[in-house]
Amino acid sequence: MSNAAQLLNARKQLKSSANDNTAPSLRPVPTTPRSVAEFHAQLDAQAGSPAPRAEESLAQAKNYFTRDHKASEFRMAFGSLSHEERALVLIAARIDHNRCTQQIRDFNQQERTAIVDGIKLLNKISNRFSNAVGNLKNLSSTLVH
Repeated sequence: MSNAAQLLNARKQLKSSANDNTAPSLRPVPTTPRSVAEFHAQLDAQAGSPAPRAEESLAQAKNYFTRDHKASEFRMAFGSLSHEERALVLIAARIDHNRCTQQIRDFNQQERTAIVDGIKLLNKISNRFSNAVGNLKNLSSTLVH
């Protein structure tokens, strides 16, 4: 029974006991494990299936470092940018900013390389200001006069 179900059950018992003046019979709250071994025993009891083998886990983790995965992450990151942010990246890449509505797959390989270089340039600019004035979240227009 989940914690939410246990709370709902306890609430019903309390309401019913308030109506008929009987003492509620609640189950004790489970305690935290006292040792690592006890914690692992609880995890094993909760798990319906055995833990995956180390080779399987490593293979699954290595999939996150493949070229295709990184390319997919880049496409999602570029796709999540607003039109203004995309336009800024395209300007830094010396590509027409009016193409900001296009997805990354709509650009040719040379333009994609320029986009990556534009993002690196923006990062370099951001780092320069971060090193000069600190956290950019705290930057205000009153510092510039």
